[in-house]
Amino acid sequence: MAEAAVPAAGGAAGIGVPGASGAAASDGDVRARVRVRYFAAAKAAAGVGTEVRDVAEGCTIDQLLDDAGFGAIPVFGRSTFLLNGVTTTDRTHPLRDGDELDVLPPFAGG
Repeated sequence: MAEAAVPAAGGAAGIGVPGASGAAASDGDVRARVRVRYFAAAKAAAGVGTEVRDVAEGCTIDQLLDDAGFGAIPVFGRSTFLLNGVTTTDRTHPLRDGDELDVLPPFAGG
């Protein structure tokens, strides 16, 4: 599946390469590229399974979701996350260039 490269609000365009080095934006902010994978209901709400987001270095998970326009969508408020393969519930965790974020909505059944 092809990845969509999406700039954060007011940012430089991403190039769609996970782990690519962030570039300095014209305003001097250090940029970071974060690969985001959405699953199940989060994927349906996002309209894409995987994308690379160009964000400010140190941007939080919540800020990334807000900048993507997902902050007010309930499924994202109930989601949990894997950051670089490790579970986190800390939505204020700062993101760095090359991070991989999986968005996992609540799963039903069992």
